[in-house]
Amino acid sequence: MTKHSDKPLFNHEKESYGDSFNAHLLEQYKLYVQSADNVSARRGASNRYMLTLSVAIVALYGVFYTNFDADVSVLALVPVVGIAVSLVWNAIIKSHVALNEIKFKIVHELEDHLPASIYKHERLLTEDGRGETYLEVSTIEASVPWLFVALHVALTAWIIGEDFGFFDLAG
Repeated sequence: MTKHSDKPLFNHEKESYGDSFNAHLLEQYKLYVQSADNVSARRGASNRYMLTLSVAIVALYGVFYTNFDADVSVLALVPVVGIAVSLVWNAIIKSHVALNEIKFKIVHELEDHLPASIYKHERLLTEDGRGETYLEVSTIEASVPWLFVALHVALTAWIIGEDFGFFDLAG
């Protein structure tokens, strides 16, 4: 596999490109920042979908538990599916975070050739405040699927415990 990180970002030097270098650089910068924002938007949409799916799975467990005389293996399958969905959700979040990190490294490189490095400066300021006033959204975001994993593990333990008579709600 070929490494591409040593390939330069710029194909042409400013002097050899011509008078439109700055205008074209600014336009490419705007387009690339927009593409990074699009990844963030897709990430948000993905999170909303996975959250809805996860809540629906928990609700499905409740429906099976209260309305049907479901076999324990059927009841246990619902949280297992929920755990699988949560693990996929976590992988999707990690993928989006990694892609955005790469995109913003490129944005920072482009900013080195612009009058101001606003995204790079913002990143430095948030790193200065980390642990005091700033907690990365991706850290909070990544905890949500694990909360659902914990919930599904608890549901599985409840199902098994109830099947073995540890919990008797009827009397």
